[in-house]
Amino acid sequence: GVPEKLPADSVPMIQTYAWVQLKSAPGYSGRHGVQIRLINTAGESSVIVEQPDAAFEAKPGFEELPRSISLVVQLNLTVKRFGTCYVCVDVDGGEVARTPLTLLERQVETTAS
Repeated sequence: GVPEKLPADSVPMIQTYAWVQLKSAPGYSGRHGVQIRLINTAGESSVIVEQPDAAFEAKPGFEELPRSISLVVQLNLTVKRFGTCYVCVDVDGGEVARTPLTLLERQVETTAS
């Protein structure tokens, strides 16, 4: 449950996950720098994950199939402002994907004693 009285300096925290999968054309092999960034509600950008040498590599016997790079990220967000943030994916320094993450304030009902 939610305590009836929280300390004045307490801030909400949200735990969520992001899953990123990058696919290649069949037969492609290569290495790329991949970053996952968060743009907060004030427009400030910070790098959450940096994979400087992510590889599209073939598995033996599957050389002609598409390849992929997968990243799973746990996000622990301290909420200072409510609104829309963005989770962005950069490959080799260029943004290739962006998805919104909207934080809404929820009113908690308390029962009268």
